[in-house]
Amino acid sequence: MKNKKKKAVNNRKKTSFSHYLLIGIAIYFVVRVSAVTYHDLLLNNKGDYTIAEIYKYHGLHKGGVRGYYEFKINEKWYKGWTTTLNDEKIYKKIPYDTLTIMYLPSNPEINRSKNAVEKDLFVVLVNLFK
Repeated sequence: MKNKKKKAVNNRKKTSFSHYLLIGIAIYFVVRVSAVTYHDLLLNNKGDYTIAEIYKYHGLHKGGVRGYYEFKINEKWYKGWTTTLNDEKIYKKIPYDTLTIMYLPSNPEINRSKNAVEKDLFVVLVNLFK
């Protein structure tokens, strides 16, 4: 009888740990997505446009491509990246191709491709109700 109780307690401990792990992972993703959406909303409202040069391409495991870009503001260089999910032209992998990006004038390290900002669901909703 005691062994059955011990097994039941051990099973509850394992279950509760896995639940806490899943909740922790879910919270991480919610915070991560919220931060990206917050930056997109900031860029949509206060962002400025510039042209960036794509200097490197990297293939992703599901057939997509990530393009790394750099741009110059006030004699200082900044970097960022985008994927084929946001910009179809990244598929072409043209060396030193250009891309329109948005950046915050107060902090150019916060930057994204113009297409990525415009495709954000919350930015689309905000623009609909302006």
